[in-house]
Amino acid sequence: MVQQIMPEQVPKFWEAAKNLVEEAIPNVYGESSNKLNNILSELLMGTMILWVTFDGEEKKTNGLFITKVIEDGITEVRSLLMYCLHTYSNVTPQIWADGWEAMRKYGMSVGCKRMTAYTDVPFIIEQAKKVGGVVSYTFLDMPF
Repeated sequence: MVQQIMPEQVPKFWEAAKNLVEEAIPNVYGESSNKLNNILSELLMGTMILWVTFDGEEKKTNGLFITKVIEDGITEVRSLLMYCLHTYSNVTPQIWADGWEAMRKYGMSVGCKRMTAYTDVPFIIEQAKKVGGVVSYTFLDMPF
């Protein structure tokens, strides 16, 4: 099960979530030392969304992720960006499928045509393929 955390609820979750978020996001050359504060600010404004996942049987939290709606100014395509993802345990295909369906519905409700993400996790890549995802590009990060 996936639950959206509303902006006014973020402070209640942030203390527990911030270290997990920091672990989940890759280091980017030249990044701001304020990145966690920037994420918190966007979560509080509602321009990024914090989601919490629960084990369906035990109703126990098993992960979290953050999304952001982005729009490509050239193609005019709105996408739901999976900004980061952290799980406490292995994600089963069923948990992935439930999360994917929740994000598909949410993304469509806010006018998105697709979900985008950056990952090097083989399981996530395989799951993306199962729903027709394109996984043939490589992210390049080259410092100057």
